[in-house]
Amino acid sequence: MTLIPLTHLEQIGAPELDEAGLRSHWGDYTPMTTYLVDIQFSTGILPGIAVVGDLYGNEILLGRNVLNKMLLLIDGPCQITDVLTRCPRGLA
Repeated sequence: MTLIPLTHLEQIGAPELDEAGLRSHWGDYTPMTTYLVDIQFSTGILPGIAVVGDLYGNEILLGRNVLNKMLLLIDGPCQITDVLTRCPRGLA
């Protein structure tokens, strides 16, 4: 699940969707509210994404519900990351 600072969601007037619960990697369960947003990248817009409002953080954490919709290049040895618009030759 994607986390966005609650202050950002309040600033844009993001509509509330539902109540949900998140479980941390330590096993802690926290009830949360989900919101509906459109996320804009340099390559386009992902419309209608459910996100959780983060009460404590000030950074956006993209979850698999967003990452699985994107074509990403992550090359650790070369220290390169990029959002691609099409699959590179030989990988399709």
